[in-house]
Amino acid sequence: MTATHDMALRQGNTFRRRFRFRGLTGDVLNLTGSVIAFSTGTGCNRIQYETGRDTALTMTPLVGEVELLLTAPQTRELAVGVVPFEIERRILDERTGQWDETTILMGSIVVERGINDER
Repeated sequence: MTATHDMALRQGNTFRRRFRFRGLTGDVLNLTGSVIAFSTGTGCNRIQYETGRDTALTMTPLVGEVELLLTAPQTRELAVGVVPFEIERRILDERTGQWDETTILMGSIVVERGINDER
């Protein structure tokens, strides 16, 4: 079952969020062996991160935590309004060599207009 969560951020501000995932029974979701992917934005302003590849998305697998960092220049480029986001868990199926992909969190980010334009 996919959880939903909405967030808000302001253009031009650093945005850091820690997510703690739990299984259906409420126990910590052990993310060991997983790759976590984050995606948001639209068109040329799309942001995509993957654990193990991008330092802006990190995880502590045994406690089911994922931390996301969006920099001020990145949030400045997001369009004002509502943009969807998704966090996906990928686990390699060793029998087939294929990645099993499951969306574990989805929702919207409300992007509020920022007035700073420092670069």
